[in-house]
Amino acid sequence: MDDPQPDSATRWHAVSHAHVRHRDGRMVVGAPSTDRHIALPAIGGLTAWQALCEGADLRDVISVSGLTAPEASDLIEALAMTGLITPHAPPPARVQFHDALAHARSRGRTDEGFGQSTEDNTPRPALVGSRIELPAVDEGAAGPDAPFSSVVLSRRTARSWSADDLTLQQVSELLQRTGRRRLGAEPASYPYPYAGPDGAAHLAIAAGRVRGLGPALYLYDASDHSLTLVPAETPNSPEPLAVGAYLQTVAQGERVGARHPSLLLMVMSDLELMASAYRGVALANTLRTTGAILATASLCAAAMGLATTILGLAAEDDFLGLYRNSLPHLSSTGELAIGRPAG
Repeated sequence: MDDPQPDSATRWHAVSHAHVRHRDGRMVVGAPSTDRHIALPAIGGLTAWQALCEGADLRDVISVSGLTAPEASDLIEALAMTGLITPHAPPPARVQFHDALAHARSRGRTDEGFGQSTEDNTPRPALVGSRIELPAVDEGAAGPDAPFSSVVLSRRTARSWSADDLTLQQVSELLQRTGRRRLGAEPASYPYPYAGPDGAAHLAIAAGRVRGLGPALYLYDASDHSLTLVPAETPNSPEPLAVGAYLQTVAQGERVGARHPSLLLMVMSDLELMASAYRGVALANTLRTTGAILATASLCAAAMGLATTILGLAAEDDFLGLYRNSLPHLSSTGELAIGRPAG
């Protein structure tokens, strides 16, 4: 066997979200953080990668894979150049929503899973912030419900919005009808189809113009029908996308302009907790749950005479830049603009 290269003492670690899958008859390693993929050597390549996932130096790779020193050195160099391995031990993984989208196994097709995050079912820290008890909603006082067909027909997407504020009572009704758990139900009962362990999906609202509620992000507690103010950090993104700009405005305690919707309803997902139950199909179930919640919220809003728009311009970096420390385990997986339509 050839002698290892002089840098053989460097210990390499695979990045937390890297994965291996079949492509064109070869085993290919890739990660959401890089747009390049590396084809592993047909002999010894997969065992070399498995060693790097646990942390290995050049000697370890040679020992377990049977690759020659030059072959192992070339493989490590290629993986390092594309950002698939690092000489620094990675911190505990936090799966971000847009990172998770890159994993093919989220559709149940291959074997790479969520990297190092699939077993994380540790207790989540409680959110520390001002708690707001929402006004009671007397569902029986509203009279008979409108026929479902009329609600569906009245539902619409809005592109321009009225300058009218929503009221705290409207927000309370919307959240109760959309997301409140059915009390006394075992296991927890939700008003939408739910795929996941209890606590893997939450609702939050970014209140841009709500009478009785200051501009901020609030996390909804579905068990006792209350809101908790989510403390924000100093905005640091110079060019945020649409949702990021909205969040930065309310994070500074400022009302959004009249051309914007009064409220953003956000589906907040705990991808690690979902993965602890569903592993490789966790993202697929997260997306199904997110879609079910958005559909339920849009129907509830339509029944209340409000318009909605599902947004596709979310900026995960903007969200993390503001709320990473307050909501360390949650990612925004869907946003719904809600307000009165213009005209």
